[in-house]
Amino acid sequence: MARRMLDKKWIAIVAAGACLAAACSSSPTNSAGQTPGPSNPAPASQQVSSGTAAPTGASPAAADLQSLYDAAKAEGKIVLSGGEDPAEMQTAFAEFSKTYPGLKLETSAVNPDGQSTALNTAKAAGQPLPDIIQGRLEFMPSLVSAGFIDANPGWASYGVPSSIISNDGGLIEYQSLYVLAYNKNVIKDASTVPADWQALADPKWKGQVSVDPRGFPFNVLAVSLGEAATLDYVKKLSSDVKPDLVKGSTAGLTKLSAGAESLRPAALEDVKTQLAKGAPLGYVVPEPALIQDTLWYLTSNAPDKNAALLFAIWFTSADGGQAFTAKQDNRTNQLPSEASGKTIVTYTTPAQAALVAKVTPEIVTALGGGS
Repeated sequence: MARRMLDKKWIAIVAAGACLAAACSSSPTNSAGQTPGPSNPAPASQQVSSGTAAPTGASPAAADLQSLYDAAKAEGKIVLSGGEDPAEMQTAFAEFSKTYPGLKLETSAVNPDGQSTALNTAKAAGQPLPDIIQGRLEFMPSLVSAGFIDANPGWASYGVPSSIISNDGGLIEYQSLYVLAYNKNVIKDASTVPADWQALADPKWKGQVSVDPRGFPFNVLAVSLGEAATLDYVKKLSSDVKPDLVKGSTAGLTKLSAGAESLRPAALEDVKTQLAKGAPLGYVVPEPALIQDTLWYLTSNAPDKNAALLFAIWFTSADGGQAFTAKQDNRTNQLPSEASGKTIVTYTTPAQAALVAKVTPEIVTALGGGS
């Protein structure tokens, strides 16, 4: 789905009331020989985001989803607060309704970084809260501590693999791989595009780069480089390259396509969306490969908990929402194949998320941008 105001293939859900079939395959291991996941995160330099290992384990009985669906029908609706275009989310919901009819979806557009303000405002006004919100790990601690989030919704009891369940109870909706997009009419030789993020700060790119002023993907890079080295890098980028600050992926890639700049860090799915429209773009995956997860969270005491659980499980399943969004806009909750062979850097542990949260406003300041 296109990101407007803001800006997936693990389990198979068959027909209504059918069981969740969890596919089994080998999983990557960390240096201790453990499978990376919420309990055993991989080292930062080798980390694979928590959606990369294929699920293993038994499928629940068919009655589990059927009873969830029966309870969902009694609730009648799902209220979702997320950054996706509401019209496109309704299109996805129409696919869901082919398997689970009789429900309706109410949506509001709020970016992950705006959820805290939105929820606190609604609470203060005595308004009902949404059943599901879209978030990212670095923005969640305050919401969890304030009691807005159900940190244990029971995803696993419905066959959801631990590989897409975060430490704070979120369910990975999609994984974004950040690439360097370039204008093929300006840069004729792809081999000249920076092969690593450090090379982007070379003064030879002065006046040819645009970045999002909100700090990503450089905030993810901090997991690998550390806070101080990341800030030094961003300051060098800012002073030596003087990047154009263009907020929003669509706006930035549109400007890049027009030839106003030569290079722009961007999420791979957004670049592919522009390529499908005929934009004269190419892309490379610099070292290290930077991955950012977007997740769904169930709110505490959600009025429509069963319906929300059912929709979230469907949306993050291979034969449900993941198949739809992969076709629609190249988004899935699996590690993109383009990251193969690269050093993966992401953030899955509370400490890593805290680092990303801390460094983000510092990067914004170093770039001279805004929130």
